[in-house]
Amino acid sequence: MKITVMYKEQPSILMDSHQVINAEELFNDVEDASCVDIRCERVLDEIVYHHRDEALSNIVSKLRYGGTISLEGVDYAILCKNVMLGKHAPLDLNTLLYADSRQSLSYLLEMTQKLEALGLKVDTSKYSSDTDTYECPFYTIEAHRPNVEK
Repeated sequence: MKITVMYKEQPSILMDSHQVINAEELFNDVEDASCVDIRCERVLDEIVYHHRDEALSNIVSKLRYGGTISLEGVDYAILCKNVMLGKHAPLDLNTLLYADSRQSLSYLLEMTQKLEALGLKVDTSKYSSDTDTYECPFYTIEAHRPNVEK
């Protein structure tokens, strides 16, 4: 199964050969180790911070061995750097922090380490937007669950 996970407030759209579901459906309806490809587009940003690790572990549990996962989220380290450099006004920062029912933020290195701690091998990690603009800087991480060695 290939799925794209959107938060429940985001509109459902057809994407490639992926089934589009919301986070609640992923947690409740998708069997463990049933997905060969999972795309999470800012889903963890919509989860309260003290539930993020549990949610990430739950998402990774849906991935089968050899499967891939892609995570995207707002990078708060770059966002804070931009504020300190005067690239964002305080009002812009409030808008960026609390837009789209955002509940928590993380940063690229933190999420890379969390995926590795869950047994995944990180293939690529990058920033998705120009981190020098007024837009919110996003990270994208692609990882896979290694096959079990016999």
